[in-house]
Amino acid sequence: MNSIIDELESAIREIAANDERVKLLDTIPGIAPYSALYLSTMLDDVGRFHDSKQAAAYLGLVPSLHQSGDVSYTGHITKAGDPVLRSILIQCARAGIKSDKRLKEFYLRIKRKRGEKKAIIAVARKIVVYAYWILKKNVTYKELILGRN
Repeated sequence: MNSIIDELESAIREIAANDERVKLLDTIPGIAPYSALYLSTMLDDVGRFHDSKQAAAYLGLVPSLHQSGDVSYTGHITKAGDPVLRSILIQCARAGIKSDKRLKEFYLRIKRKRGEKKAIIAVARKIVVYAYWILKKNVTYKELILGRN
């Protein structure tokens, strides 16, 4: 049983190491090769999304919206996408705030206003936005942040 798992992990590592999109996503703080591979697979061709908001909505990381007449109410996240990927992105967000100053400042700002859980979801959504633009512009995280594209 362990040999099968080892073979599968080796195959996954090889696929991740040879995929340029995965290498680019791996530059995002908190993202590891496995999560980069999964995110790359789920986003697939980012050209099918009009903007980064649609990509985040596709993965279920945007608030639901209920409207009737002049009244509108935003609720919990839609949870429309893959629940496993959403869980992975939340773990990546937790790792990202520990290693990246920009993500940590964003997290702390949201946490003060809305609480810890909503702040982590907001960071996960921000990671998806970064992933969208990294894949769209074919640049690394650092190049994206510094505006070199």
